[in-house]
Amino acid sequence: MLLKLFLLALLLERTSSWVASDESNDLAVVEQGDLNWVNFKQHALHLNHSLFQKAKNKFKPCKTIKVNKNPRLGNFVTVQKAINSLPVINLCRVVIFISAGTYREKVEIPTTMAYITMIGAGADNTVIEWDDTADRMGQSGRPLGTYASATFAVNSPYFIAKNITFKNKAPLPPSGALGKQAVAFRISADTAAFTGCKFI
Repeated sequence: MLLKLFLLALLLERTSSWVASDESNDLAVVEQGDLNWVNFKQHALHLNHSLFQKAKNKFKPCKTIKVNKNPRLGNFVTVQKAINSLPVINLCRVVIFISAGTYREKVEIPTTMAYITMIGAGADNTVIEWDDTADRMGQSGRPLGTYASATFAVNSPYFIAKNITFKNKAPLPPSGALGKQAVAFRISADTAAFTGCKFI
């Protein structure tokens, strides 16, 4: 058991520093690191579920996208626009590199857009934030509720996030207040992985 914990800690330490300057090196590290993670889960922890076998076939990225607040340095200036650029039914691994900065936006990944990897420039440098609360009125004219208050929502399987902070910036409510639940991150899918991330 101690050996398993040591191997897991070593793996997390290595994966937390996955930001390289050369894009080809980035992709090689991403692919190999993710494959190492799945192999560890399969063999060291004896998790031989078919989902892991399927995930192993989707680590080689077919596309990379860069998000940067400076439009001259990236493909998109917001995370949601980068996601919206993908096919409605996504069947290959897409890596989205998110440059340092605070991205004030509400983000949602639809059910059919699987195999998305998001890599930030460090959890202290890349922040995605919004400030919805459960009692805030939505487009339907009704309160959002806790479920829909999430800053970042993932509804598709095989999602990976690295080195990003997900934050709900709603102010701390007074004692006894109702409807002030504020979710930073919501996931409604299987087979996801997070390394070097913060949830605030």
